[in-house]
Amino acid sequence: MNKPLRIIRAVLLNVGALAGAITLIVVAVCLVFGLRPVVVVSGSMEPALPVGSLALTRSVDAKDVAVDDVVTVARQDIDGLITHRVTSVEPWGSGVRMTLKGDANDAADPNPYDVSRVGLNVAHIPLLGYLAHWIKGSPLLMIAILIGMVVLVYLGGRAPRRGKGSEAQAVEPDPEARPDAPPGSGQDTDTAPLAKAEPGAVRES
Repeated sequence: MNKPLRIIRAVLLNVGALAGAITLIVVAVCLVFGLRPVVVVSGSMEPALPVGSLALTRSVDAKDVAVDDVVTVARQDIDGLITHRVTSVEPWGSGVRMTLKGDANDAADPNPYDVSRVGLNVAHIPLLGYLAHWIKGSPLLMIAILIGMVVLVYLGGRAPRRGKGSEAQAVEPDPEARPDAPPGSGQDTDTAPLAKAEPGAVRES
């Protein structure tokens, strides 16, 4: 396998292994601690929650939330979620009424939120949200990349076979050598193993 293909194969394997390991760890942590991952898609909470981060939230009773906590609740204007910081909270019916504000926003959200449970932000992982959002939005592309990685690994594992003596270098014949040169002429000649001398044989001098 040529060098560029080996480099591409190594990079893809390392990236895939790293992404897979991180994904498994995040999934395991979420399952063990009952967390829910949320992708940060806007900069309203920067620098606390950078765009592209994967926020991990835990569902809690809204009455346990305090001012300055970062929570995730359902949006009021459109479908989806919003993650902002609590600026005020007061009892309201069976739950609470709270106002939220993004750290990067000049003003608080226009309307308060009447909630009984919220997602309390407990941690976030920078940049991992991009990967999660990309995988969720492009499953076919992810499958294509995985197939490409498998093909590269397969091709990389097929080393060319070498026959016996393939590592020996061919010896170029000496252009000055004469095949009909007589013994003792000073030219190198090919030799063959000597036959075993028979008993009583006399070597002529």
